[in-house]
Amino acid sequence: MSEQIKMPMQEWSSADKALWDRLIQKGNPFDDQGALSHLRPYTLKLMHTGYGIWLKWIAEFTPEAISLSPEQRATPEQMKAWVESMATLAPSSRHIYFNNAFRTLKAAYPKTDWSMQKRLTAYLERDAKNYISIRKNGRVVSSEVLFKTGLELASTGTDAARTQIARMKHRRDGCLIAFLAAIPSRTRAMVDLQVGKSLLIGASNITVCLEDDITKTGVHWETEVPAPLMPVLEEYLNEVRPWLMTRRGQEHDYVWVNDKGAPLTREYFTAKIRRVSQRELDVCLSPHLFRDAAATTLARESPADARLIRSLLGHSSHETAERYYNHAEALDATRTYADIVNTAKGGHRCRGFQRTPRAGDQSDCGRS
Repeated sequence: MSEQIKMPMQEWSSADKALWDRLIQKGNPFDDQGALSHLRPYTLKLMHTGYGIWLKWIAEFTPEAISLSPEQRATPEQMKAWVESMATLAPSSRHIYFNNAFRTLKAAYPKTDWSMQKRLTAYLERDAKNYISIRKNGRVVSSEVLFKTGLELASTGTDAARTQIARMKHRRDGCLIAFLAAIPSRTRAMVDLQVGKSLLIGASNITVCLEDDITKTGVHWETEVPAPLMPVLEEYLNEVRPWLMTRRGQEHDYVWVNDKGAPLTREYFTAKIRRVSQRELDVCLSPHLFRDAAATTLARESPADARLIRSLLGHSSHETAERYYNHAEALDATRTYADIVNTAKGGHRCRGFQRTPRAGDQSDCGRS
């Protein structure tokens, strides 16, 4: 969507190209460095997209403003008109596009009075936070159901498969659904998982370890694979994945593979989750809805642990102290969430999923 409504950089004016190049210019501590040079590539891409969308709107609706400097174009009236033209988009999209374009302009012209534009940004942020998408109505399935569906598909779901390839695909799809339900990672993190690098296999446990260049927040994040998922994941890694890779002579370390044994792309992964969820649950779920399901399940089943949602999903605040707090709680958050999922589907808190005891707990097992 964003690629269709943004102006390609080759069509930017010379002033806009120079502005961007100046902002991202690298250098040593003794040279002039761009105001955005410290940002991660992912963040720069978002800002570049937002600014490109702003330029495309100007070219189409106020072409006479193209000849002005980037600063002169960005009047409160002009930017308000741009926001109003995006009325058909979701509030979150409006906020993201506007905020990234505005951040670019603020960085380029730090001495300009942007007070009115800041107020507009604050309004868009509030609107995005208060908006509940009607597209999610009826589509946020509980994590207990998602996890159980994945386990069943990976085991008994293969009974109906007539061929070996069909059985292997069922086992992979089931493991994929169960893994995403138990560890609701972002799409990029899922497709980038690699054995020995971000999926560490020990003698008695398996750890997911995401370095800061994979996470959206730029913060290292890790957790252990919950016990009930271990047998299914080990079967996938030891039997299904090698079988699929051998079919076409594939050799790589990526965890998740397609029918031909090649690493999953983001597009294939998203389409696969949608197809499998539609087939098994009669509800088309995107990978992101698994994250919504995790947050909803944790908040509903254990309100006292709702504070762990940010750590479970790998979110991070803008405060440095909070960044370290989130990192320290990530393991505890996943164990607590996994414990809830297992208990809700009929398990017992002392079996399967285990969580780390906290101060104030009456016993390791709770009371029956």
